[in-house]
Amino acid sequence: MSFDWTDYLTIADKLIALQTQGNEKEACHRVAISRAYYAAFHKAMEAALDFGLLSACPSGPDAHMFVFRAYAHGKTRNHEIIADDLDTLRKARNKADYETAWSNAATQSNAELRKARRILQNLNNLS
Repeated sequence: MSFDWTDYLTIADKLIALQTQGNEKEACHRVAISRAYYAAFHKAMEAALDFGLLSACPSGPDAHMFVFRAYAHGKTRNHEIIADDLDTLRKARNKADYETAWSNAATQSNAELRKARRILQNLNNLS
């Protein structure tokens, strides 16, 4: 049985709901953003392979750009929306994972989780 990447989004929701205090609260929001991105990214990669937008995808850091480009160069407006949302969600994930001084995680996390859900919904509409 293969891993269901949407489980990451479920975990992200649970992290936001913890309502912890201080540094832990920010950490929960940052991890939620990161997991939301990976839920959307991996489902987008699976769909791109299934629908022939990608014939293959490298592993590692290059995979992110391959998946983004597959949708950015897609044939429909839905592909473009997925590409745009993936790109902005990836940028938020990079901030959450790498920027020490980024203090927007708590205020931005709900918007990023909504964006991940929108990506998943748009991927479902591809079929």
